[in-house]
Amino acid sequence: MTNIINLLEARRAKLESLKAETSDRGVNEGGVQLALPFLTSELLYMVDVRNFVSQDDFQNFCAALVPSAVVDLRVAPRLDFIRPNRKQAFDLFNAFGFEYTDVLGRLKLSSYDVLDLDVEGIVSSISRIHSINSKSAPIVALIDNFVFAQKCLVRLSELFDASILDREAARRLMIEGSRQQM
Repeated sequence: MTNIINLLEARRAKLESLKAETSDRGVNEGGVQLALPFLTSELLYMVDVRNFVSQDDFQNFCAALVPSAVVDLRVAPRLDFIRPNRKQAFDLFNAFGFEYTDVLGRLKLSSYDVLDLDVEGIVSSISRIHSINSKSAPIVALIDNFVFAQKCLVRLSELFDASILDREAARRLMIEGSRQQM
């Protein structure tokens, strides 16, 4: 996956500079609030579950990113990379305060060979999860099929500032989260 450009730090910096710039401007001389330049702050990061080698990796990743929700875009969603059993995995989700949703399971999709209509259903589900979530934090999408993830990414990019995190970006977040938890 070396052909993926790592944009995580660039997007974070861009959002921070936009926040700083708009808070400095406040109100213009005419007393009318200035319009924000178009930049979505709704972030969605797709991450391959194979990047999580140990069970602490996912916890450290979430500690650094602090997601508002985790959506699973895998046909066979196993959570043993997070904790030894599902109950412990869901306990971890609750400890971090985010919802976990098996999107493909809810849509009864059992294959990555999906129609455009199915992709629309996936996008709609993730959009709905985002809209009912009160936290303004990124959404993490768990993937294990790169071609399927790219197909979804094309459509998700219309609603979110969405990207697939490469192995190095995921590793840096795990390291950052590990440091934060010390």
